[in-house]
Amino acid sequence: MKIFIDTNIFFNNWMLRGAHFQLLSNYVLNTDCSLLVSDVVIKETENKFKGELEKTKKELNNLASKVGQFTESSFTIDMNQLPSESYDFGAIVNSYFPNFETVFCESVNNEKLVQKAIHAKRPFRDNEKGYRDAIIWHSLINYVSEHSVSDDIIFITNNSSDFFVKNDESFELHQDLLDDLAELNLRNEFKVYTSLKQFIGENVNEKLHGFVHEDSSD
Repeated sequence: MKIFIDTNIFFNNWMLRGAHFQLLSNYVLNTDCSLLVSDVVIKETENKFKGELEKTKKELNNLASKVGQFTESSFTIDMNQLPSESYDFGAIVNSYFPNFETVFCESVNNEKLVQKAIHAKRPFRDNEKGYRDAIIWHSLINYVSEHSVSDDIIFITNNSSDFFVKNDESFELHQDLLDDLAELNLRNEFKVYTSLKQFIGENVNEKLHGFVHEDSSD
């Protein structure tokens, strides 16, 4: 099993310290599945972290100014407590998933993306938005094809409208994406989830994977 996680799942989980990421890390280390991470996702997560940090700094400065208006004195917030070192998301992922595999976007055919954008084929929409999603999707399926991956592919993203269609209470890949798989003659089963919590709840035994097995003397 290969698990692929989109940028929006990492948003506000910058250090991967949440319980669900810890369970996922244990699950990957305890089983023969592996994590796939797009180089685009890594760069985008780093950029979003930088943007959120700058936003937080501005909010704190505004808050200090408002407090000063109430106290009629200079009120400051110690900004030195905020992160100052460069944010290396790839290194953070590696610390939790030592054997993660990077999916690179260089193999994506730009002419194909242009045609998909013109014809509003998912992940593109009528307004031609979706370039970043298309890059991520095609880099993933190219990786599966080029590496002759036979495993099931777990695709986790909360951007369901660009990738999935709803089938009763669950989601499945949009027909445009199924067509992409057929074009590459990929027979892998793609299982889709709209949150990490959903994947954990349906696949991971929390008692069994509450720890890394090789670290246990039991």
